[in-house]
Amino acid sequence: RRFCHRAALIDRGRVVMIGEPAEVAASYVDVSFGAAADGEALEAGARSGDGTAELIEAWWTDEQGERQTLLQQGRPCTFHARVRFNRAIEHPAIATVFENEAHQPLMATSSDWTGARTGFFEAGAEAEFAVQFDMAFAPGRVYASPWVASGGTRIMDRRPRMTSVVVTGAHQSGGLVDLPHD
Repeated sequence: RRFCHRAALIDRGRVVMIGEPAEVAASYVDVSFGAAADGEALEAGARSGDGTAELIEAWWTDEQGERQTLLQQGRPCTFHARVRFNRAIEHPAIATVFENEAHQPLMATSSDWTGARTGFFEAGAEAEFAVQFDMAFAPGRVYASPWVASGGTRIMDRRPRMTSVVVTGAHQSGGLVDLPHD
């Protein structure tokens, strides 16, 4: 990216893309890590819960609010998910676990843990929730597994590895996370 004004992505002898180096580099990461994501397709599709809510979309954004498949280590980011409620519910718990490719949990959060009151939702209503943080995870693919629960224990919908993002960065600390420190 620093030295070229054009780049080419070749996969198995086939030219996939020619263009701006930043765009080609992003596609390279998708092609390179895509096999890992595709290999998880069955697991990612295996949802659980009683179906009274459905997680219907999940995505990552950068600090400008743009959807991303790549995020830079150390920069602000946000995980988003959209849920549809199939029955009326008051103050559902909304949670997410973030894990690496080796299935090691990196971080978990829940509206119950923070004491957030999520509100009342009629049947058919949709809501978006978000988790904002500085990307402190080590470079590699990070998966998000969101879930919605009621009464603390009844799972309405849970989507293991619903979406993922590739964390880029030059610093490998050897740990699962790279927290700022002095």
